[in-house]
Amino acid sequence: MAVKITPEEFSMLIRRLSTQWRVLAPSAEFRGGRFADTDNIIYQQIRGWDDLVWQEKSHMSPNTVISPITETLFYFNKDTIQIAETDAMSVLIFARACDINAMSRLDYMYLSNGNNSDYSYQRLRDHIRFVLIECPQRFENYFMDSQEMIHVY
Repeated sequence: MAVKITPEEFSMLIRRLSTQWRVLAPSAEFRGGRFADTDNIIYQQIRGWDDLVWQEKSHMSPNTVISPITETLFYFNKDTIQIAETDAMSVLIFARACDINAMSRLDYMYLSNGNNSDYSYQRLRDHIRFVLIECPQRFENYFMDSQEMIHVY
């Protein structure tokens, strides 16, 4: 279902959603790029329309916020093993079709590949929902072309 809203309505929607969801989207990290005076477009929490970068392809995958490089999974004590608590707040990720399709590949790898699904990933993934951002044009090295896909199912 396609919905067209104004930037002001979008910002109001994000403020309302932020009470129950962590809202993540491609956003510019000011001067965080590889070279001096360049911005880095990464997935991070947004507060409104002005934070969302929709004209350019992000430099990082949403996987960087879903499963960070370092994360505590367990605590070991002398006699016990305790599973680390996770953030109970659900996550809403505004992402492009290529990123959503890439996440479906990770879902397959962690949840359907083999006899057992990854418990930690399943627990995390149960709290994540995606919202599709349409691409304004084809970008360089377009993932969807290499996969011969144009739709998210």
